[in-house]
Amino acid sequence: MINAFGDLIAAEIPVKVVVPVSGSYTITLNDVANVTDRACVVLVDQLTGAETPVTAGASYTFDIDAQALVTPARFLLRITEPTNVVKQNVTCAAGDDGSILVTGPGAGPWDISLTTPEGAVLTATQEASHLFAGLLAGEYVVSVGGSTGCGVLEQRVNVDEPYPFAGNALTRPASCAVAANGGADVTVVGGTAPYTFAWSDGAVGEDLDNVQDGTSQLNIDDGNGCASLIHN
Repeated sequence: MINAFGDLIAAEIPVKVVVPVSGSYTITLNDVANVTDRACVVLVDQLTGAETPVTAGASYTFDIDAQALVTPARFLLRITEPTNVVKQNVTCAAGDDGSILVTGPGAGPWDISLTTPEGAVLTATQEASHLFAGLLAGEYVVSVGGSTGCGVLEQRVNVDEPYPFAGNALTRPASCAVAANGGADVTVVGGTAPYTFAWSDGAVGEDLDNVQDGTSQLNIDDGNGCASLIHN
């Protein structure tokens, strides 16, 4: 078992093998998707020169003497530069300003494509990087092809959005027609804090107090600039 943590970078990792009995052995590769969806990984037999692309379920059979030297390592795990994906989430619920910036694993150029949640395929050919903009929230599949050494690299990217943003007002009637002791208690749900409030009478607090009966309007903006309007 080979454990890995931290940022994925280009590397060559020596893999030493110790066996109790001389003979034929098989290396089987599993649970590799977190790496191989972003970079090309190849298992190199430094004795024979054989190279095996690391994919889920791939295997390599080799002969080894139990007395063989452990150092230098028999195998080398070669990892290329990874595909770099930077996403920008949607600003407001149901908005379409999400984006995904894809940079290929090295100088390229690369054939980059993006499969949308609806199944449409957006493509950019022979580019080092590409920005896919104007995206709705959902799960996308990024594909990078070209001279990766391992075929097409694919990974899934989720573009998120805030919960729907709205304000609700619970009114408190004035005690009589001329009394200025009415108000409204406001509750905000969804969106992104902090929130700003602007009442039609100039008040800027969340709740409205000490007003006569009548109609008021409240504009609420959240931290992303999304707006909600309440008539009270």
